[in-house]
Amino acid sequence: MTLQSKLIDLTLSLQNICVKVEDRRKERSLIKLLLKHIILFLIILLYMVICTFIGCPFKYIFKIPCPTCGVTRSVLALLRLDFKSSFCYNPMTIPLLVVAFLSIHIKLFKAKKLIIALTISVAVINLVIFLLRIL
Repeated sequence: MTLQSKLIDLTLSLQNICVKVEDRRKERSLIKLLLKHIILFLIILLYMVICTFIGCPFKYIFKIPCPTCGVTRSVLALLRLDFKSSFCYNPMTIPLLVVAFLSIHIKLFKAKKLIIALTISVAVINLVIFLLRIL
């Protein structure tokens, strides 16, 4: 076996190792994404169970509507394509849904700083609307 063929074999072996490492990283990334979805689902399920018994936990504890009050009804109105009612229930529903989706899937996008800035902006706007609603 010549030196050139040994170098070629070594190069191919290194490429195979790199491909395997990259495949493992992709698998881990997909597993993490799946776990995020499962955790989010469980949190939503727990919230729905709590709301069934006491209503909105925020309102139950603090005796004022929460910053996202009306989002559930708003999403249901969106599913019926009733955009006017959706906006009346909570005008921030669509931005909140978009930010939630982007935040959960942030690793799929290159503009991470833009997503973070958008998330902070939507949170601040939602807080301002909340304060205007309770005053």
